[in-house]
Amino acid sequence: MLQTAILDQLTPELCEAVTQQPDASQWLEDIRRRNLFLNLIEGQDGIPVYRYHNLFVNFLRQQLAQTLSREQIEELHRRAAEAAVLPEQSIHHYLSARLWSEAVERIVQVGQSQLSHGFVSARMQNWIDQLPATIVAEQPTLKLLLGVVAYRSGHMAEARSHLEQVSQAIQAVDDAMGVAWTRLYLSGALLELEGHQTMLAMLNQVELGRLPIHMQVLAHIFYVWGYFPEYDWASV
Repeated sequence: MLQTAILDQLTPELCEAVTQQPDASQWLEDIRRRNLFLNLIEGQDGIPVYRYHNLFVNFLRQQLAQTLSREQIEELHRRAAEAAVLPEQSIHHYLSARLWSEAVERIVQVGQSQLSHGFVSARMQNWIDQLPATIVAEQPTLKLLLGVVAYRSGHMAEARSHLEQVSQAIQAVDDAMGVAWTRLYLSGALLELEGHQTMLAMLNQVELGRLPIHMQVLAHIFYVWGYFPEYDWASV
């Protein structure tokens, strides 16, 4: 039980991976029926999902920290990360295990998927903040994601800083889609910070065909904002 304290949600598969014991399903259900600080919170495809009571899991984690070394706890997180089904769970455990390259790979996968749907969650900032600064500096996609989070939070100066840092790096690795994303969001930040003419100069460098349709629509909205102050109705 003590080893499973690293888990926010417990499934038989995760518990078996972390503890390396094959009978997790049986003892989880036994603990729940005996009302020992364990709740059944949901089930997906017939697989039960449990959660420890908050006070009890805090107690278990304190005991775990006193019983196992940091390296042993990180090994538990590694097992959990490799067994996790949800990307968010995998990222959390890779970060806790300080397995940076694996964490970066998952973060980039999730970030690119979110970008393709026109958003980046605020959780992305928290994940990237847990990485060493040297690793973030070497990963243009992470800086792009930070820029998009800042932009969507209304922090235009911060967004501009991230996006300008990443622009040349993404071009250097021949990431045409990344360049398009960077220039589009940088255009939006520049509209707020420097006005429509500077924004248009950047927006004209965006290869719209590299973007999904809903983001092409956003680019055209930027164009409307850019040309409207000059009453350039033909361009609008």
